[in-house]
Amino acid sequence: MRHQKNWKTFDQIELEQALEYLKQELKLSDTDSNGASQREHLEAVERQTGKTPKELQNLLELPEALREVWVWYKRLSNRRQSGMGINPITFMEMQAFFFLSGITPTPDEVKALEYFDNVSCSHYNKKQAEEHKKAKQQSQKSKK
Repeated sequence: MRHQKNWKTFDQIELEQALEYLKQELKLSDTDSNGASQREHLEAVERQTGKTPKELQNLLELPEALREVWVWYKRLSNRRQSGMGINPITFMEMQAFFFLSGITPTPDEVKALEYFDNVSCSHYNKKQAEEHKKAKQQSQKSKK
């Protein structure tokens, strides 16, 4: 169980900053058809040219007050169920995670996890829809 003296609170601005950080990280983690991420491509450019690409300059940082929630989110997300797309992290999964980890989250921390999960699901579902549309267009071109 978390000790009260280490407990950190966060405000709406920090939560919004954390959500922007998440969007940045999702974009940089998008992969190409070979499985290489956008971040990997940009870092390769940096190594080869000695110059940091603009996409890697001035990156957002996760607010300190949400780092613990971020770690929980990453752990939960790595065990996410998927099927035709990614599925949201359920309250049952959160409850089991917190119970087994000996964590007692605040309602605001649970809400932050929900926001992180909503942004991730939206990102991946949008990406999957774009890939499906692209595949359909390529299929139609090959029929002609």
